[in-house]
Formats: sequence, structure tokens, C-alpha cells
Amino acid sequence: MIIQRSKAGTIGRLILTVLFGLLLMIVPATAKPAGIRISIWTINQPGMDAVGNWVQKKIGQFEKANPGIFIDHSFWENQSYKIKLKVAMFSGKGPDILYNWGGESQLVYSREGLLYDLTGDLGKHRWGLSPGMFATHSYRGRIYGIPIFPTVDVVWYNKELFVKHGWKTPQTWPEFLALCDRIKAAGYIPVAMGGQEAWTILHPYMDIVDRIAGSGLYPAAKARQVSFTHPDFVAAFRILQGLAQRDYLPAEVLSLNYTEATQLMMQDKAVMMFMGDWQYSRLTNQMHRDFDKWDFFPFPVFPGGKGLPRNIIGAVDGFSVKNSKHAKAAVKFLKFLASRDSLIESYQKSGFLVALATPYLDKNARPQLKRIAALLAQATSLTQWWDQDLPEAVTQVLLQSAQDLIAGRCSPEEAAAMIEAAYRKN
Repeated sequence: MIIQRSKAGTIGRLILTVLFGLLLMIVPATAKPAGIRISIWTINQPGMDAVGNWVQKKIGQFEKANPGIFIDHSFWENQSYKIKLKVAMFSGKGPDILYNWGGESQLVYSREGLLYDLTGDLGKHRWGLSPGMFATHSYRGRIYGIPIFPTVDVVWYNKELFVKHGWKTPQTWPEFLALCDRIKAAGYIPVAMGGQEAWTILHPYMDIVDRIAGSGLYPAAKARQVSFTHPDFVAAFRILQGLAQRDYLPAEVLSLNYTEATQLMMQDKAVMMFMGDWQYSRLTNQMHRDFDKWDFFPFPVFPGGKGLPRNIIGAVDGFSVKNSKHAKAAVKFLKFLASRDSLIESYQKSGFLVALATPYLDKNARPQLKRIAALLAQATSLTQWWDQDLPEAVTQVLLQSAQDLIAGRCSPEEAAAMIEAAYRKN
């Protein structure tokens, strides 16, 4: 009997082994459905960011309508994203769809043939998107990016505090400085800034250069027609440094990140901030409250300066497609994402303006958003964000020089010289 039980046990174990082996063959097939799997990388985290929520929702809708195509969404903070993306793209492991800001942030890949040419897919009407917004997403007459979110730099302020104290929005730089003195005397921080993230320091610097020298100096320096040590670049650094020296910025400016600086405004501790139009969504908690508490004014002009009041600094953020075997599937999703209904939904959820060619703002749109749209439509020039337009090595020095200047570790002349030296090495 013992021998019979042993044989039975042996046969049983053999059957279990065979069944287990078959199970191993079956499980992987059910864990990863057959089909095309494409990846999209952004700077928008679902749950924390209205645009991230929109992207994730569209992924779900697209997958349901297109069985067999699956989309993986990954996201990182701005600077981390740029570094990870560059490493991945040049190692052949980049995403199928990549978020970028146009300009050099896209050209670095299109020049090397790493991006899919979207010109033919867009057709004559370019999916209903504004034709003028494709300029910074093009290379040698071909289109390598889809413009989605036009952005512009302005000065945001706490309208309730302005009304309470009788402050007026300034039109000139001397008026702005006088306003800062009054705000400081009332016990508030005039300008919120998260200098731990150096790009926040860059915002006013870019505008100051434009207002002093006009829109032509920066592109001339980038084209190496003039040096970044030009007197107007130095003068702009000196003016920027003056904001810190006059105590118009938070005392701990270089220890604060962008989110913490925004909190200073929301807590009524700081009154103004140099920032892009997306700040309205941040200040209203992703368009949920305090809609009338916040407003903006264009960056002030400088008496005797060459910059026009309607010159703007900004970009048109969007998406590009990697040149790969899944490019057509990626384009299919991108066209779905950039459809009119989808973009209007994005605007309604996030408050971010979109690049549609025909009007989409209804009569109930927030006045702030209508004015942002008018500012973009009436702009006399658009200068790309420098940190998205310059070569990466130069950008890193530019950001470091801005922090060093605010910290008092270098002079305006030294900051400008650092950037010029980096460009010559590039």
C-alpha cells in the first residue's frame, strides 16, 4: 500500500508540474495583452495637475475606441524631465510621444532625425490648429511638433489686496518700483519667487532684456551676431539684482521652490509674481476657487527702452512623435488628443488657452483668460523662453548665473560673461 501511495503521489506531482508549466505559458499572455504599446512623456502629473488629468482621461477614451493600442503615461518635474528625455532619446529609448516647448527643446531631436515628420499627416488645415503657432515646431520647412498650449509671461497680482490698499497696476518700471516700496511698507513681500528653481528667476530677466533692448537683441546673441556681454544684457542683470538688494523678494528666495512661492501668494504674504499664464490655474487651485482674487498686468515698459508694450515672452508648448515603428499609432493618438472637442475640454478643466485656429472662448469665460487670449493675439513679437530655446549646456550656465547673481556671488558683468563663455564652448 505504501508503494501504491508513492506511485500515486509521483503521478500526481507529475500532473501538477505539467499543469503549472502550462499555467506559466498562459499567464504572461493575459498579463500583457497583444497589441501596440506606445509611451507618452509629459511634465503633467495626474491627480496634481489638470492637464495631467486631461491627458490621462484621453488615454482611457482612446484605448476604449482603439482596441489593441495601449498607452503608457510617464511624467516628471520640468528640469528632471528635460534631462531624462535627452538621455533616453539619444540612447534610442525615448518615448513615442514627447512633450516639448518648441524651439531648441525640439530642434535638438529633429536636427538628428529622431522625430517623425508630421507635415503630411497634418494636411492643409493642420487639424484645425492655428497656422501661426507651428513656427517654433518646424525645421527646414517641415513640421515636427503639434502646438497645443500657447503661453505668455505676465505679472500676476492679488487683486483683493490692491483694492484694499488702493494700489494701482503699473505701466512703467519706475511705477513698478514705487509700487514695490508701498507694498513692502504695508508689511507684505512685493514679489514672490521660488529661486531654488532658477527658471523662476529667469522670467523677469528675459522681460527686462526685451523692454530695454527690444525683441531683436536676444535672437542676435543666439545667432552669435552680438555677445551676451552686450551692455543691455549686463544692465538687465543689474536691474534684476536690484530686486533682491531692495528686499522686494522673499528673504529665503533661493530656498523656496516654485510651489512654495505660489503658496506665499495664496496665503496673502506676497502680492505679485513674474510668471506665465498658467499661474492663474495654480492660484485658483486648478480652477476651483478664488477666481476674482487674481489678475495680471503686462510686464512694465522702460522709459527710453526699445521694447514695445505688446512684445511678449512665451512659447507654444506641444508634442512631437519619435521616428519609430509605432509612429503612425502615436500620430493617431496625438490627432485624437488635439481634436477641437478635446482641446476645448482641456481649456475648460485647466484654464489653459489652446492653439485652435477658430474662436472657442464663450461668453462665460473668465475675464483674465479673455485678456490673456487678447495679449497673445495682439502681440507685436513673441520671444521663445530662453531656457527652452538655448543649447542645454548654455541654459544650465544661464540658470546658475541667475542664482549666483541673486545670491550676491557674482556681479552683473560676471553673470553675462559666464553665459558668453558657455556659448563659445558649446
